[in-house]
Amino acid sequence: MVAAFDEMKGPNGSVRPAYGELARWLAEVPPDDLYDALKIGLISMDSTMRSNLGVGLPIDILVVRRDTCNAEVNYRIEPGEPYFQDLRERWSGALRAAHMAIPRPPYRSPG
Repeated sequence: MVAAFDEMKGPNGSVRPAYGELARWLAEVPPDDLYDALKIGLISMDSTMRSNLGVGLPIDILVVRRDTCNAEVNYRIEPGEPYFQDLRERWSGALRAAHMAIPRPPYRSPG
């Protein structure tokens, strides 16, 4: 068996602090929302790739529903893959729009 890297879990199997909230949410996701969870995982990977230049494509995806042994999705995202590229562009645009919609902080130095 080939060892795989799990971005969300550390070497001892515990959830890394940065992924705690996502892990809690994923534990509560109904099976019908599995592909929404996949989308959120891809958004998380995009954010990781933008903040850590040591992380990049390809991304290997394996989706297995609880209590099964069948891979529902087994896919490798390579550079230029259309869905992931679209997701990255849309997420980046949504973050820019949210940034512009939030007022500037009112903090000023006294004086």
